[in-house]
Amino acid sequence: MNGALFCTVSIKDENGEWISKQDVGVESYTEAVKGAASDSFKRACFNIGIGRELYTAPFIWIPSDKVSIAEGNGKLKVRDSFNVSYISYDENGKVIKSLEIRNQKNEIVCQFNMGNKVPKQVSQTANKNQLSDYRMKRLYDEMERTGVTEQKIVERFHVSLANITERDYKRIMSALKNTDTRAA
Repeated sequence: MNGALFCTVSIKDENGEWISKQDVGVESYTEAVKGAASDSFKRACFNIGIGRELYTAPFIWIPSDKVSIAEGNGKLKVRDSFNVSYISYDENGKVIKSLEIRNQKNEIVCQFNMGNKVPKQVSQTANKNQLSDYRMKRLYDEMERTGVTEQKIVERFHVSLANITERDYKRIMSALKNTDTRAA
């Protein structure tokens, strides 16, 4: 439609009924058509419920002193492989609460424990794009005032509070400020 790239994903439910969800993709900075195709597929899958927890995943950055780096063809490459050795979700099974990543030698290279408040990151340098503790507290205070849950923010804005950007913060806070205070 109107030159936009749409994707429809269909699944059969337990009763044999087909359920379809559709969404549009936006071009990426590097490959316009491929980026739009990937984005539309990702969005349609999210609408059906596939991969929703990925939006709650923390930003993962493994410091260079914890990996094996080699040079090949003038480029630096990480030679290690990694796996998620532990993951836990909230009581609804939708929001990642803790995560542990190990390398091929079974050494822990990254750990996260995201409780009810500001996510804490272990053995990792801070993400430069991450909001300050002050801004995160303001966001959680506003969520408390309005009764809006983290899951609602994930569903509406397609972002993880674990690695929210300044732009996302402003969008979410603007919406929350226009939301009535929940009944006491």
